[in-house]
Amino acid sequence: MKTRSRFTRPPTWVASSFALAWWLTSQPALAQTVDRDALRSELKLLWDSLSSLEFHCEDVSLAADGEIDRSVGSNHFDFAWTSAGNRSLKIWAVKPSNEMKLIGWETRDSHRSYSINTFHDDLEAISQVFIDALPPPGDPDRGATVSPLWMLMPQGIPLYQHLDRGPSVKLELVNGKCVVELTGKRNIRLTLDPEHDWLASRVEFASGSSLTVRRFGRDNGRWFPVEILLDDPNAEQYPQSLSLVTELRINRPIAPSKLTLPELPDGVYVEDRIAGHSAFRGGAEARERLESRHTAPVRTDVRSERPVVAASSPSGLPWPGIVASVSLALIGAGGLLAWRRSASDR
Repeated sequence: MKTRSRFTRPPTWVASSFALAWWLTSQPALAQTVDRDALRSELKLLWDSLSSLEFHCEDVSLAADGEIDRSVGSNHFDFAWTSAGNRSLKIWAVKPSNEMKLIGWETRDSHRSYSINTFHDDLEAISQVFIDALPPPGDPDRGATVSPLWMLMPQGIPLYQHLDRGPSVKLELVNGKCVVELTGKRNIRLTLDPEHDWLASRVEFASGSSLTVRRFGRDNGRWFPVEILLDDPNAEQYPQSLSLVTELRINRPIAPSKLTLPELPDGVYVEDRIAGHSAFRGGAEARERLESRHTAPVRTDVRSERPVVAASSPSGLPWPGIVASVSLALIGAGGLLAWRRSASDR
């Protein structure tokens, strides 16, 4: 995953990072203040130098001895983003039997979001599409909140923009490290790492749960968290899990197909909540033909809520056991979610 940087000399953001890091580490131990303007300027330089991000992530539960336990299944995330405003997030669960189930799939352009449901027997066979307007800028639900993104853009918002919130954001030095505390509707504490592009190395939540980076990886001269520990003391089962980034591409071209709504076959149910209308593409007969090619189709006649990717309190996991891992994707939507429904409830 490590690659040689394309930079022949350190860019501006690298030089300023070293300067700000030196300033922080050279302060007396009793100094408890941070230059907000200098930190914001540095974070903005780093953000503005990011043009695209693409990664695959697997979340796995940890047994009591700290070893990975795949007997309860795992969750997978494909994420792609560009600074132009395009974004895609696809989440699916893998059962111990290798059966797969879609948890959520969403793509966004600069104006709309497209939430996608598939048939149960094929993660690529689209059954439904829901079109919505984007949440307003600064809304925590506007951004994806897969665990690695908490270290880059907590609550889906670039960290430098959080600093513009004034008194609701507190900065301090703790043991020589810069700590950012976001207060308000959800209290969050971030410990920044100046040696890794000022990404957060630890995120602490009011619930007592936390995300801690165990290892950073590097691509194209940029750092990114590639192994993150979720510690959720409130979980009844599997209080710890790991988020493992297995593929990483930073500031590299992304295939357009990964960032746009796939071509829809006839029979797909499309609900445009902006325009206020819905229909089966190609008519009801086309829907019947589409359903005949798949098993266990989703019922469009009762569907009214958005898929789990955008939900604020999803109802449960596809299978028991992968409790902590899937909550990583929805941490920002409603705190650390404790999903406890068993397979017999579904």
